[in-house]
Amino acid sequence: LQSTKTGFISHRGFHTIDLTTEVVINTDDNFYVFLELSDGGMAYDRTSDIPVLLGGSSRTIVPSVANAGESFYGEDGSWIDFYDYDDPSGHDNSGNFCIKALAVYNSGVNIQGLNEIEIEIYPNPTSDFMQVNIQYEGTIFYKIFDISGKQVASSKTYNNKLIDITNLNKGMYFIQLNFDNNRVTKKFIVE
Repeated sequence: LQSTKTGFISHRGFHTIDLTTEVVINTDDNFYVFLELSDGGMAYDRTSDIPVLLGGSSRTIVPSVANAGESFYGEDGSWIDFYDYDDPSGHDNSGNFCIKALAVYNSGVNIQGLNEIEIEIYPNPTSDFMQVNIQYEGTIFYKIFDISGKQVASSKTYNNKLIDITNLNKGMYFIQLNFDNNRVTKKFIVE
């Protein structure tokens, strides 16, 4: 199974790209993310020797951990392990590409039942409250996770009841809805 997304990004920085087609990955499945750039370069992380304070004489080593077989780049029709990249800084075997794939864990999801249930969260983006609109009349237990996967809130709600998110900082979050042996995760943004 695969999903693709193409487009143009006019400025550099941290970007989140949502796939339009869901890719189901089972426990112990291997997967990869392939990024092809038509222009520019690819950012990578490596062990760095940086000043503690700008203009100061103190320096510190900020390590980056990389393992063989985790990051590859294409060159002349071949895949080359980035672990073996000859880094001009001298910090060889510590570089890795700055691509992160975020997945949502849906253990025990009743796929057949979910096809019949429409779920919407709104407004999205939001800044203070949001609603869950679902064709379900019982109690909905929810958990909210930040982008690193840390749980930042949990409680229960009902169809079209407000969920207070005023204590969340700006950023991207995931809300996991648990109801009637179903578990569904939706992304939302606090602005």
